[in-house]
Amino acid sequence: MANSIFRLFSIVLRVICFAFLLFASPSVSQQSSLSSENAKKWRHHSFEELAIFFEDTTEVKDQTAVNEISSLMLKIAADEKKSEYYIKTYQLLAEECRRSGNYRNGIDNINKSIRFFTRKTSNSCKASVYLTKASLSLKVDDYGGAMNNNLKALKLAKKEKNKQLQITANHNIASIHYQMNNVKRALDIYHKNAILLKTDKLIKSNKEDQILFIRTLIAISEAYTGLEEYDKALSYCNDVIKFSEIFGHYNYKAYGYLGLSDVYSLTCRDQKALLSLQEAKKYDEYNSDNTFHSLVHLYRARTFFYQRNYLKSITELDEIGDYLSDPTFSSLNAHEINVLYARSYQKLYDLERASLYSNRAFELFQDNKKRLSAVNTSLIQYDTEGLQEEIKTWSSSARKHKKKFQISIITAVLLLLSFLAFYRKQQKKNKLKYESAIINLNKEANSVIPDNHHETSKNEIQSIENRKVRELLKKLKIFESEEWFLDNNSSLNEVAKKLRTNTSYLSKVINQYKKQSFTKYLTELRLNYAMTRLKNDTKFRSYTIKSIAKEVGFNSSEPFAKAFKKKTGIYPSYFIRELERN
Repeated sequence: MANSIFRLFSIVLRVICFAFLLFASPSVSQQSSLSSENAKKWRHHSFEELAIFFEDTTEVKDQTAVNEISSLMLKIAADEKKSEYYIKTYQLLAEECRRSGNYRNGIDNINKSIRFFTRKTSNSCKASVYLTKASLSLKVDDYGGAMNNNLKALKLAKKEKNKQLQITANHNIASIHYQMNNVKRALDIYHKNAILLKTDKLIKSNKEDQILFIRTLIAISEAYTGLEEYDKALSYCNDVIKFSEIFGHYNYKAYGYLGLSDVYSLTCRDQKALLSLQEAKKYDEYNSDNTFHSLVHLYRARTFFYQRNYLKSITELDEIGDYLSDPTFSSLNAHEINVLYARSYQKLYDLERASLYSNRAFELFQDNKKRLSAVNTSLIQYDTEGLQEEIKTWSSSARKHKKKFQISIITAVLLLLSFLAFYRKQQKKNKLKYESAIINLNKEANSVIPDNHHETSKNEIQSIENRKVRELLKKLKIFESEEWFLDNNSSLNEVAKKLRTNTSYLSKVINQYKKQSFTKYLTELRLNYAMTRLKNDTKFRSYTIKSIAKEVGFNSSEPFAKAFKKKTGIYPSYFIRELERN
């Protein structure tokens, strides 16, 4: 009986194995057939024709085809003994690795490409390879390597006088500065690139230059957003839309609208932010570019959060989904996503989820301390740590409410006392400066400028010179007493004409006898007049600072206030307040 069962089991097992082989064999033969079909399809193509396969970036490539075609290219390189073919093949493989997120393999391939450099290799070719390596270095957080390789590329591009490669290298260097939080330096480079591209004749016909120009405008708008110069950011976003339309690269308009929505959401113009995002979603980038797709939903989430619509904010964040695990996804965007999740759940009193996302945000910050970007690192740390502390406080508020209230009161009192102490100290300093200004004003009012000077003439020329000086000093006294200095057109040239002398002689006499430059002399007269009149004329004190400034010869309030502060140590507004009190 046992033997019969065993034989039956053996038969069944053989049938199953046979069936498995029967159904499995077609797929095996199909795979080998596919491989042979690829080989047959590409075998008789030239190196340049094979390279086109890699240069087409519109579709994801089958890895088997990548391996087979690159092998054919390397075989041609070996048969023809051409180092430039080796260089090109490994560079194309490296770029393919970058597109697929396999950055380490990409670096291995680009290093192989560099090893085939010879004296005959053109500088443009080398520069292009170093640009690829720089891009890969950045993907693995090697900012030093990225900068060094971009600088190598820039140096080689300059030697070759290849403007396009120079601009590309400069653009990459600016991007690194931007990510290292040196936004102003990045902005300088972007602006220089924009000027070069805009004035270049190729801008009218060269597609690559046109796209690089638009990308530069996008980068400038992002930089201005990071610097919180929102009006300028909006202007450049509109330029992105305008030039994308002019050049016919319509999909880039999406980035212009995306930039507009970023600014609008940050400045609480919610309706405009949502309308701009609707425009951005009309373009292919929304479906083809993971980062673009994610940013659309991130900015919508941010807008809904500021509208206090926390459930909608969470729904938008959920739309981002698996893109967070994409290796090309910005860590800073991932950080903001987790912070928005945490804050939204916090507002909905779901403290468990709020704490979960807050911890994720904090972990992202810890993992990326060295990766600075347009967002100030200290602000990220402050927001993240503050958020964690806030959620922790909310979780235990029932038990610690009384203690927290007491600590808050004590802290508030201490802060108030500190502020009052500082304020009193500052007021005391300002009071002393005010009193000193009044004393100096009284001294200057009582001082008399002598009409004559001691005669030291030893000959006729010296005697004539002194008479001229005395005459000019008398004229200056009239200039002062008649208050001609209140005319805001009292330039050195105009005063010289009025006193019937030349500018150089007038300047020389003022320097020698007034012990100051003409500009300082004029400013001192105006300030002394202003202070004296403010002291004596209560109606004059009721004027605005702008009106006072114009009344005493200044063109606007700003230079008047600065000069007043420099002379007295206090602003005119404080001086007037103290006069009113006394």
